[in-house]
Amino acid sequence: MKKVIPLLLTMFLTSVNYADSATQTDWSEGPGNPLPVTQWSSKFGPGSCVDWANNPGLLTLDLQRTDLAWGFPTVYEIILADLDDDGKQDVIGSEHYQPVIWLRNTGVETPWPYQVIFDGQCNCDVLPAPADMDGDGDLDILFADKDYNIFWAENLLPDSSWTLHTIATDLYRAMSLHSADIDGDGDQDIFGCVMNNNWVGWWENIDGVGNSWDEHLIDTAVTYPYWVEASDVNMDGRVDLLLADATGQSNRARWYENPGSPWMFWPVHPINNAINVPRQITVFEFNGQPGPEILMNSVNADEICWYSQDSPDNWTEHQIAAESTIWTAYPVDADADGDLDIAATQETTQIIFWNLGAGSWEKERITQYGDSRRSVVLDYEPDGIPELLVSYPYWPNPSFLRAFDLDRNATSGDAASVVLDTQGSQSWGSISWESTQPSGTSVVFQVRSGPIYTLMRDWSDTLCTPGNLQGILTDGDRFLQYKTILSTSDPFLTPQLEEVTITWGPSGIAEQGTIEPWLTGPSPNPVSGQSLIMLTLDSPGNVQVAFFDVSGRVVNVLTDQVYEAGTHSLTLPELPAGVYLLRAEIDFSVQTLRFVVLE
Repeated sequence: MKKVIPLLLTMFLTSVNYADSATQTDWSEGPGNPLPVTQWSSKFGPGSCVDWANNPGLLTLDLQRTDLAWGFPTVYEIILADLDDDGKQDVIGSEHYQPVIWLRNTGVETPWPYQVIFDGQCNCDVLPAPADMDGDGDLDILFADKDYNIFWAENLLPDSSWTLHTIATDLYRAMSLHSADIDGDGDQDIFGCVMNNNWVGWWENIDGVGNSWDEHLIDTAVTYPYWVEASDVNMDGRVDLLLADATGQSNRARWYENPGSPWMFWPVHPINNAINVPRQITVFEFNGQPGPEILMNSVNADEICWYSQDSPDNWTEHQIAAESTIWTAYPVDADADGDLDIAATQETTQIIFWNLGAGSWEKERITQYGDSRRSVVLDYEPDGIPELLVSYPYWPNPSFLRAFDLDRNATSGDAASVVLDTQGSQSWGSISWESTQPSGTSVVFQVRSGPIYTLMRDWSDTLCTPGNLQGILTDGDRFLQYKTILSTSDPFLTPQLEEVTITWGPSGIAEQGTIEPWLTGPSPNPVSGQSLIMLTLDSPGNVQVAFFDVSGRVVNVLTDQVYEAGTHSLTLPELPAGVYLLRAEIDFSVQTLRFVVLE
């Protein structure tokens, strides 16, 4: 990390060397003040993607995104589905002992209205599953409640209302549901697994519209069936079942071959019989070869992998990363480049594994913020940049979603100062600033001036280091404005601006070179202990000497009296450690010094 400090001014400044200045050290009031001011305060002018509130007094990049929804019932699981058929992906949310809700995608950041779909107490172990259960062309929702019942909620578009239909009862702790046309009759049936019943099976949609169901057993030789997925694994035209059996003696992933009618005996094929607590299986097309590939994550394993199929009983494991405690993972084209990346939750951290091609992956931590549960990716604005939506069910309260842009380019923001009225035609001096810049971050400036504040000139070229403003600003102008640009290449690091100072003097004085310095000191500078200020006067006059902190507040008036011609010494009073401005005025001559007091 580098600390950028303003160039030290000479030990003594004169009215030749720009007798006045303006300093800003606080931006905590945010944007405001469209009209000029004579002293910068804690406000600034136009700005974008900057944060002035989380680190009071400092200006940093806003690395967090806007919360999408507040005040809705606790959301543990989230999944995407276009429930209102408007072409935008909405969010379905659920939580244990809480309602199932629909967050309607409005296409803007905030707020998203929500509607309760099931006003009861649902089972958070089951991720709600969107499916067209009645064949009417819109998406309905499968879910389970805490009383061991499985339902589907009928979407009554365009009324935005819902009717519940019971599929099964007395299933103690259903864990996963997935819809598919299992019997090949053109309607949606349901795969499911139930933990405490040690049960894996499916429900047949008898009438095709979800009013009548017939239960079929597939296997009871399971100990913790956690996740089911549907796919035609062996490409025989029938939908098969994939299962993650996640605890006890099992710790295995397998698939069950659909035997066709009468669907009594489903041959079992291994995928991985030694995976430690598999939590999720997702089928996707990754390598362009015949047959499905699967993505599998585990809570206790030390890697996240995808598998390609060599034969019904043989799969090849491909490591994505050596990462442990992956709770959820799913494939998604998160950067819209045409290939599949992996979005994952690792305890409280949200991760994207970027697909670099040729079996190479790059891990990027998107956010580590509170007790997150699950994430989804969509471009909700839409602006061509996908967002990662993350659910935070427990902290803070109430639960909320938070969106993070998945733009992989450097993040930047800027803020312009309020226009400053220097109250005269000026000859411009220098700009200096203090900032903290972690590796991969930067703070730079642009400046401009104008004869009147409504006719400000164009912004200057970018100033990467403090320095002289001669030839950059137009001498004779009265009004002044700076713009700072903060940038980072790391979404978790931000530079911070702590102080900026610009100096100037009355136009023409700098060129005359006729006024001799009459104020020197403090000596030594930086000040540690006693320090002296020297006045050298050619003729008698009333001298006022005052100290200001960098915000412009008067700290101390050292003297305000008439002095005879000659040299006079003044002892600097005790001051707390910090940066100060010393301003001395005699008749019409003003000189300003900047000094530092050490601990």
